[in-house]
Amino acid sequence: VKNWVKELRKMLGNEICLCIV
Repeated sequence: VKNWVKELRKMLGNEICLCIV
């Protein structure tokens, strides 16, 4: 489930999201 990824993107931002993905 990539539900937590969406929350992280809002909290941390797109920069962190790119790192995870």
